[in-house]
Amino acid sequence: MIHLANECDFNRNITDESELRICSLKRAYGLAVPFIQFFADDDGAIASVMDRVCTLYCASLPSDEWCEFLQMNGNIKVIHTNADIAAFLARRWGISHEKGCVLCRESLLSEKPLHEYNIHDVSLRDIYGVLSKTFCEFPSFDSWYVDASHRHRHGCCHIVTEKQNDQPISVAMTIAETEDMALIGCVATLPEHRGRGAASRCIHQLMGFLKQRRILISPSDAHSEGLYRKLGFLPYGTWGEVSLHETGG
Repeated sequence: MIHLANECDFNRNITDESELRICSLKRAYGLAVPFIQFFADDDGAIASVMDRVCTLYCASLPSDEWCEFLQMNGNIKVIHTNADIAAFLARRWGISHEKGCVLCRESLLSEKPLHEYNIHDVSLRDIYGVLSKTFCEFPSFDSWYVDASHRHRHGCCHIVTEKQNDQPISVAMTIAETEDMALIGCVATLPEHRGRGAASRCIHQLMGFLKQRRILISPSDAHSEGLYRKLGFLPYGTWGEVSLHETGG
């Protein structure tokens, strides 16, 4: 039976990208904040709901109870999970889905960071400028800033930048972290500075802050996947998303 998640539901060995996102969110904010809800069942499935996005982890395909819960919950517009579950939900509801691969690399102690962003170095607004010019669909600055600054202050987000004329031209940051794993996301370089290795250098430096954690990354296209494979990332899993607005709910 689905219930509000408690501390016991987070005593787990994290293996999945979605599971990492959920546990990182709980690590950063706890269970008591009003703008995030956590749910779980007795079989190890777990989910978070924040900003109308539900992140779902199930060891197998979700039960009928989970499918009904997801579809009937008015606070959910997007479901982020793995590719198999996204395809299953899409078939069940007659909608489309998106999917991609997740790559993994073990961080090494020999990798030492050269420079990490700090609040007195480059403003988050300048970093947001790089990200918003790279990604077509990106949150508003206010929404992104509240989350990124909170996680950075609480040690749940690392950010590395490469600068030119004291302005960031390339960014790499973690979007989920636990003690044992980290997910790198929001890797971006301004268009006029691409093709010169800035993103690779940022990622390599970022890995130096993550010590011996298992590092995941989800490439957005074949070009990005090739870049990450050159940095030692190997196939690990999948991600998938469905948008509930297609169901008419």
